[in-house]
Amino acid sequence: MSAALVWSRLGCALALVGLAACATPDATPYLQYAQLKAMREGRPRVETPGVQRRALADGAMTREVLLLPDGGALRHGTERESYSGGARRAERHFERDVPVGEWTQWYEDGTVRSHYVHGEGPTPMTFYAPDGAITATGPALLGVRVGEWRFYHRGGVLAKEGAYVDGKREGEWRLYDEEGALIGRLWYHADQRVASESPTSQLNSL
Repeated sequence: MSAALVWSRLGCALALVGLAACATPDATPYLQYAQLKAMREGRPRVETPGVQRRALADGAMTREVLLLPDGGALRHGTERESYSGGARRAERHFERDVPVGEWTQWYEDGTVRSHYVHGEGPTPMTFYAPDGAITATGPALLGVRVGEWRFYHRGGVLAKEGAYVDGKREGEWRLYDEEGALIGRLWYHADQRVASESPTSQLNSL
C-alpha cells in the first residue's frame, strides 16, 4: 500500500470523528462547478473541501457542513441545538442542504415537542404538548406540510382539520369545539381565507 493511500485513508478516518476534514468523492460535480464559479467571480480557490463541524458564536448550535472550493458551505450531517442551560432542543440531519432522516425537537425538560422522519414521499409529522398529548399531526414533504392535517384541543378532542398544499392551507377546513361539535367551516386559497360558514368570534381568531 502506497504512503499516499495510507495518509488518504487516515485523513478520512479522522474526519469521521470530527478531528479533521476529508474530501467527499461524490461531491466532484458540485466542486467543479463551485471552482469555476469562484474563478469567474475572482474569488480564491479552495483546494481541499470536506466535512467540518462548526459551532455558532453563542454555542447554542453545532452544525456539520460540507465546505466547497469557493469558500461556501452546505449543511451536511447532523445539526444540534440546545437551550441556554445545556438541555437538548433540536436535532436535524442534512445531505447537501437537503433535509433527511429523523428530525426531533424537545421541551427543556426533555419531553418530545415534535417528531418527523424524512422520506422519499410525504411522511407523518407530529407535534406534542408538554404532557405528551398530540396537538397536531399530518403528512409533510421535506418538512413542508402537505395533505390532510388534524389539530387537537387539550384532552385529545379534534379542534380543526383541513388540507395543506406546499405548506399553505387550501380548500375547506372544519372547526370543532372542545366537546367535538362542529362549529363552522372556513375555505382557504394559498393560505388566505376566502369564505366562511357560521362565523363566530372563534372563527375570526383562526
